[in-house]
Amino acid sequence: MELIKITDQKLKIMLTPSDITLYELNDNEPLTQNHPNAIRRLLCEVRRQLGLDFDDSHISIRYFPSKGGGGEMFVCGAPSKNSEERRRASSARNASLPQASEKAVFSGFRWEGAYRFEALSHLLSACARLQEVDYVGESAVYRDHCSYFLLLRTYARAPFAIPDELTFLSEYGSVENVTHLRLYIKEHGTLIRSPDAVSVLAQLK
Repeated sequence: MELIKITDQKLKIMLTPSDITLYELNDNEPLTQNHPNAIRRLLCEVRRQLGLDFDDSHISIRYFPSKGGGGEMFVCGAPSKNSEERRRASSARNASLPQASEKAVFSGFRWEGAYRFEALSHLLSACARLQEVDYVGESAVYRDHCSYFLLLRTYARAPFAIPDELTFLSEYGSVENVTHLRLYIKEHGTLIRSPDAVSVLAQLK
């Protein structure tokens, strides 16, 4: 896989046939709704390698397959609504893409969630379930004097909506406001593990 940073809001990803296999994508229609976890895994790897973080929560992805397998993927961040100049620039860039060969479009929204657990066993069970559903994204665990807190960061298909595969978390803990919880743990919390808390704590179940 080759990552080419075009601008702060646009990235080109060159995928080989082995990349398609590695990320469990379909080489003809890799961005369909059958592959949400695969897309999240790919985006998390992009963030890890480049440290690239778009300034808006909405991104769009366009994919153009090659005849020999693999293909080219363009990841674009949504322009600021307050910047007419960036809107025109983004439109011009999208217009230059070879639309005739485009196979699929995926739109993703950065999603963050926070949960409180009253017992360590509940937290470990939740992490084990997340591991079972192949959770892809960042995760951090904190604790205060009486509770444990799990913060998640991944991608969802709809804004402000919990990814379908994560709705079970409310069975183990209570949903918290992410912003408020970050302020609380900054003063009263102790970090246990980040950014791979889910994979690590799932092994303790």
